[in-house]
Amino acid sequence: MALPVTITYTISDGTNTTTSTIDVGGNGTATVSVPTSAGGVFTYTLTSVQYQDIPNCSNGISDQSATVTVNATPVASIGTDVTVCQDAAH
Repeated sequence: MALPVTITYTISDGTNTTTSTIDVGGNGTATVSVPTSAGGVFTYTLTSVQYQDIPNCSNGISDQSATVTVNATPVASIGTDVTVCQDAAH
């Protein structure tokens, strides 16, 4: 029988680190969202797994991480106003 667990992980953007948890049911899977409002490189690192019930023990995790690169939203600029005539050479 698989028991539900709580997974603890960190997200680092190279400057700030945030710790979060996610609950996963027995034999379940979990999806972690990636913030896409700002570009950057984000490293997700698993730090521990703990049973949600008996036995209530925590197991540390090391060397388990994923790096996600979010590209910044491009900014378009067309320059100054220009008059364009049909069939005119530019």
